[in-house]
Amino acid sequence: TTRLPIREAALRAPGFLQRPLDVLPLDAAIQLLRTRGLHGSEFEFKRAAKYLNRHALALVLGAEYLNTFCGGEVNRIGEIHLLDERTRAGRHAKSIIAAYDAALRREDSFLDLQILAILGLFDRPLRWPWLKSLMAAPPILNLTDHMQDTSDQLIRECLGRLRQWSLVTNTGEADCIDAHPLIREYYSELLHVKCPEAWRAANQRLFEYLPSTVPYRPDTLAEMEPLLMAIAHGCRAREFTESFNTLYRDRIMRGDEAYASQQLGALGALLSALSNFFSDGNWGHPTKLLSIGDQIDLLTDVGGLLAAVRGYGASGVEDCYALAVDLCKDSNTEFKLFVSSFGLWRYHLLRGHGELTDDLAQQLLAMAELAKGPQHLVPAQRAMATPLFYRGRFALVEKHASDGIDAARDMPRPERAALARALVNEPGASCTGYLALAKWFLGSPDDAVVLAAESIKEASLFEHHHTISICLLILSMVHQFRQELPETEAASRSLIALCSEQGFALWESSGQILNRWARLKSGDSGGDLSGLERAVDSWLDTGTMLFAPYWIGLLADAYLYLGKHKECLDAANRALTLSRNHDERWWDSELERLRGEAFFRSSGARPEVQDQFVRAVDIARSQGARMLELLAMVRLVSIRRGHTLTASRLAEICASLHQGRDTADWQQAQAVLSG
Repeated sequence: TTRLPIREAALRAPGFLQRPLDVLPLDAAIQLLRTRGLHGSEFEFKRAAKYLNRHALALVLGAEYLNTFCGGEVNRIGEIHLLDERTRAGRHAKSIIAAYDAALRREDSFLDLQILAILGLFDRPLRWPWLKSLMAAPPILNLTDHMQDTSDQLIRECLGRLRQWSLVTNTGEADCIDAHPLIREYYSELLHVKCPEAWRAANQRLFEYLPSTVPYRPDTLAEMEPLLMAIAHGCRAREFTESFNTLYRDRIMRGDEAYASQQLGALGALLSALSNFFSDGNWGHPTKLLSIGDQIDLLTDVGGLLAAVRGYGASGVEDCYALAVDLCKDSNTEFKLFVSSFGLWRYHLLRGHGELTDDLAQQLLAMAELAKGPQHLVPAQRAMATPLFYRGRFALVEKHASDGIDAARDMPRPERAALARALVNEPGASCTGYLALAKWFLGSPDDAVVLAAESIKEASLFEHHHTISICLLILSMVHQFRQELPETEAASRSLIALCSEQGFALWESSGQILNRWARLKSGDSGGDLSGLERAVDSWLDTGTMLFAPYWIGLLADAYLYLGKHKECLDAANRALTLSRNHDERWWDSELERLRGEAFFRSSGARPEVQDQFVRAVDIARSQGARMLELLAMVRLVSIRRGHTLTASRLAEICASLHQGRDTADWQQAQAVLSG
């Protein structure tokens, strides 16, 4: 069982049945109460189960409460008063906890209460040394004043009693004390509201104690844990500046080295720690108790982490970068303004906001021209090339990507590595990747493979996993363009493995789509249609619109392969609608070709069907997309048997292509011409 949502695609498959266990079926709830030794009639058990809303934790705690304080009589469940309905998650369980709390206070069991309050300070199992640090002199009023001079034996007896009531649970690890998250949350809120001075003093003590338990700059994630915890406690104690500068920037990240993210891959742990600098988890509201410069660094770091873990267009990314841009303008920090603007550009690109993306790309290029250095010029050229690719303007992509590659050659490797850390992506390698994509469309499919592989090698020089994942995606796409199923499957499998290891959820979804498409088209038993559909839905569920026409186009191609012509047509129409709405036109010709194929296979070579392929040819020709023109023209020639002008045009296209003669597209063209 797990308290967290299942993320792994394999465990979301239809063969795995998932059941939420927080609310039980009525029969199971009654059985749980009975097994806890309560007694009463069937009606009374049913009433008690319903009273506690069949909530699993509430049932367990309620049964132990009735056994301890009500003689095990289930009909006395009404003596437990339910909290206000406005109570946040876990109302019924928290009602039992409140009843326990009141009972312990009536009996003056202050030691038990203070142990529970201490558990509320932590979001993980409490270790014995942490408990002892809080119990040390001087006592913290209303938190440890009843624990002074208390023997370890007495503490363990209290823990045994709390464990019997299910308020404390075993972890399986010696000297480690755990509790259900709802119990922690209840006592955390109680201490914070009722005893704010004790809350702050305890967090201050933990802020000072935890960093002393590990080396100044730990080498492993396990050693890093106390520092990450200390950030949370420091923020609660209002030690924001020390927490950010000493713990986070110096000890955890090791300055510009970004050790914890780049070497340890601790992206999720860093995000969790840094969330403590924001009000109520709102990424657009950092604490004002940091300096403006620190706020900018915090926002750009969090924006980058959110982009890496959840995707460039994830919720919160825009909040971070937009505020950082505003703060940079006020404080006149040129490069930080560039970095923040780049992050904002990337967000709008993924969300499919065409005009905003173009405006920001132009702003980045203008800033780069003023700065007159490769540190600005390389990412600016990358920002220009990328949206042009998705507009289908491949010749301009070739120009800007090539200019970015040339500028990157003038940068020392350490500077490029630092730029990758600042921008979440090494722009020189990305320019190489986008040049690879453009080359395929422009009629150089062999160059495309070479450049895509080169981009991966380039990104690997900097050991920048996020850039490597982007370049693996590009290589997978190039192989997909070339209809090379084994190569697409292998490259996308590498992409999935890297993203799964590093926690790059969005790019893992892209790998799943390409992998499942390739396996389905090759007849692999693991390439089921439902898996491909789920993978596409997983991408779209993030709200990321970039690539959506392409992914849905691959789904349309799979439907066509399986003879599902109506589904193919519906998917192609859906993809074209998205393409028009977000001005993402690079795959339009192929989508029109797929529409034509669906029409042709269901109704034959009628004039309107031929017009569909003509439209695909015209789009490709207007974009200079020679390979897409070849694909559409092959189909048009095969339908227009004996049409001399059409065959002549196909022959001209083939004669102009000096690469890719071993690809399926070229060979199909030759077969049509010779037939």
